[in-house]
Amino acid sequence: MKAKGVESRLTGSGQAMAGARAALFSLAMIAAGVCAAQPEAARDAFTQGLIEGKTGLYQKAVGFFDEAIRLDPKFTRAYYNRGVSYQELGQNERAIKDYSEAIRLDPGFSDAYAGRGTAYENLKRYEQAIKDYGEAIRLAPHEANNYANRASSYDKLGRYQEAIQDYNEAIKLDPRDDDALDSLAWLLATGKNPALRDGKRAVELALQACELTHWKEPGHIDTLAAAYARAGDFAAAVKWQMKALEDKEFAKNRGAQERLQLYRAGKPFPPN
Repeated sequence: MKAKGVESRLTGSGQAMAGARAALFSLAMIAAGVCAAQPEAARDAFTQGLIEGKTGLYQKAVGFFDEAIRLDPKFTRAYYNRGVSYQELGQNERAIKDYSEAIRLDPGFSDAYAGRGTAYENLKRYEQAIKDYGEAIRLAPHEANNYANRASSYDKLGRYQEAIQDYNEAIKLDPRDDDALDSLAWLLATGKNPALRDGKRAVELALQACELTHWKEPGHIDTLAAAYARAGDFAAAVKWQMKALEDKEFAKNRGAQERLQLYRAGKPFPPN
């Protein structure tokens, strides 16, 4: 999910982290093939690190990747997965160092560029994030998540047209990416540049995101309400905002409560 104004919600970087986790887990499935060139003891440590990472025990995973690297200092995937683990632990600077080493060892390693991009984005170093996402896209042009993540960084820099283009590409490559659908809908409904707003399309995208998540994601429903408000259908906006606020945790969201009052007053968010 994206950040909405100053509210405390996961941003595109959260989405990026999910992509990094997926990469870690997928590597677990091909660990034997990837590690064939490594000493057996290094392979064993690496595999155990993947297992710990899959269960969310990232500090333990770091220890096993440390051992794999000690046994084989050129173990590219061990650096990469240690970077993922550090990122999950919120240690983004350490993650960047490991991703950078993985890239040095294998300049064609697209996942390492993508991972380093998410770490830069987490540190609000958006220009560097965009550069790394761009390289990941060059190396793996059909990976939708890289476009969505670059779009998030463009959005944070106010480069909205470029963000829209990347979200569109991400959705083209993966029409079931509910986060990309939701993020683009939010940008089209509430973007700071009025010329780029499109309430009708925002409604279409938000409906898709809600349907994909079986109407169980209050953040997506909140976006749908904002989209209806931008399209001028304030009755629908009020209806869906009230639905989003039925979620007890989401109901604590002050901004969401304020948006409901705007819709009741016949105003979109933002009202100008």
